[in-house]
Order: sequence, then C-alpha cells, then structure tokens
Amino acid sequence: TGRLRRAAEELREKGFRQAFLMPSSVASVLGLDLKALCEELSGPNFTLFTAPARMDADFFAGSEQLSLALARQFARPEEKAGKSGFCLLGGFFSSASGHDNAYITEAIEGALGIPLAFDNLNPRSILDWRRAATAQVNVVTSQSALKAARFLQERFGVPYFEWFPLGKAAQDAALQGLSALLKKEYVLRTDAVYDAVALQARNVIAFAGKPLACYGDIDRIRLMQALFRELGVQAEYICSHKNAAGLPVSSIDECIARFQAEETVLLSYDSVCEHVPHSVSIDRTGLEYALLTPLRRMRTGVEGAYRVLEKLVDVLLRMMQ
Repeated sequence: TGRLRRAAEELREKGFRQAFLMPSSVASVLGLDLKALCEELSGPNFTLFTAPARMDADFFAGSEQLSLALARQFARPEEKAGKSGFCLLGGFFSSASGHDNAYITEAIEGALGIPLAFDNLNPRSILDWRRAATAQVNVVTSQSALKAARFLQERFGVPYFEWFPLGKAAQDAALQGLSALLKKEYVLRTDAVYDAVALQARNVIAFAGKPLACYGDIDRIRLMQALFRELGVQAEYICSHKNAAGLPVSSIDECIARFQAEETVLLSYDSVCEHVPHSVSIDRTGLEYALLTPLRRMRTGVEGAYRVLEKLVDVLLRMMQ
C-alpha cells in the first residue's frame, strides 16, 4: 500500500481532483479493502474511488462485476443526450483484445457507416463510460459485459447486440443482425478466397478423421462454435468456468491430464497447449511481453478464422505423416 499512498499524493500535488483505482486479482488475493483505502486516501479537492470486483476466485465473475459497477457509476440520467454511434463493451485489457476491437470497429463502421463512440478497452478517460448511456447500440464483445449492457438498456433504453463472430458466415450474420436493429441496410458480399480456404480446411479435417475439442472461457468457446458450425464440423466444447450455456466445466490441470494421452486435437490457451502434443493455441494467458501485431493475433471475424484454420490444418497434416 506504500506505493499507492505515494501515487495518490503525487496525483493530488499535480492538481488531479479524481482518480480511479483499478481492482486486480493481486489485491483480491492479498485481501486488501480497496474501498477503505480509497476513503482513507481521499481528502479535500481529491477523491480516489474504485469499483467492487473480487477477482481472486473467478476472474470472469470479477470482470462481470467490474463492468456493471463502471456502468452504474458513470452512466447517469442527466448526461443523456441525443443517441450517437456505437460502444464496444467487454473483453479484457490486453493487446490482443485491443486488436480484436479495432477489427470489429472497422467492420461495423465500414459496413454500416456509424461511428465508434466508446471502446471500453481503449478509453481516453474512465468518464467515457457515460457514452454507453447515449449510444445508438452497445455492442457486447464478451459475456462478462452482458449484465452491464442489460443495465444500460433498462435504465437508458440503449439496445445491446452480442458480437461473437469467428468466420465469414458468423460475421455476416452479426452485421445483418446489427443492421436490422439499427434499421440500416447491409449488403452481403461473397468472398471466393475465404470459401476456397474453408473448403480446403473442411476436406483436411474430414480426411484426417481426428476428434476435435475446444477448451477456454465462454467467449472463446462461442467463437469456435461459430466457426465449426460454418464448416459443418463436430467438436467437443469444455468451459474453464461456470457458464449459463450448460457446458461442462474443467480445470486447466484436468484438461491437460486428459488430452496429453489422447489423439484429439485440442484448441485452447497457450498455457494448456504447451503441455498437449496435438494442440492449437487460440488465445494467451498471463502477461504479454511479445510484440503482438494485428495480423498475427486476430481472434475474430474472417482474419481470425484464417489464423485458426491455418494452425489446425498444419497440426492435422503433421499427425497424418
């Protein structure tokens, strides 16, 4: 807490009137009472505040609490004005998630011609959350933001749309659904290159005859379900935490122990895949140190599908050698 006290004092000396203390899993594990610390370090002309979000037991549930708390804290009735643009709600702070949101923004702006009002993974200020109360629509990119989106709809009448497309068919369906909600026209376009890649991948998967399984949080699972549904491919889906979809839940250790000795191809986190011989990494866990460029790490839409299919086909071809 010593560094926090020094940081609060430095902000006060520089003339800041408010500061937001981001909750973290470290604070939760250590049992720190962030609200009490904020009250202690606040004073005349300076307010330090936080949001309730326990992230020690279930990081996904903690993120859900955080999104809802931020929506309640900053989306206020008196700030409501004419509705404008769309907001992106959800996801976790990482360069990969930021690249995903940039891709989603480009897809929506390019297809429907409405501007981005607020991206919760790239805010200029924590106060930008108030724009979620004045948007034409809030686009939910993670189930951890669903409660916040429902709150904003109930309180301010802002509709929300869930966005989990991986692959062209899922992306087209998402843009069609969003355009219908906004009463906009969306022109469906063919993509011969994507169709050829999808056909080749489907043929390799069928010829290899290896079972497929996906393990991850509910957001990653929904993306993989969309892609394999487009390809007409069967797969087993296992979630890393409790979920409303009724999917089976397994710990990372249980998942590794099971798939280490199987001929199943597992699509999962990098921390799992490094222990499983036949696997495809579809996401990262932990801190990011490498330079992650957008074309390397896209996890959604058409580009994300290219990345997954390329890796999956490579693993299957090596298994058949």
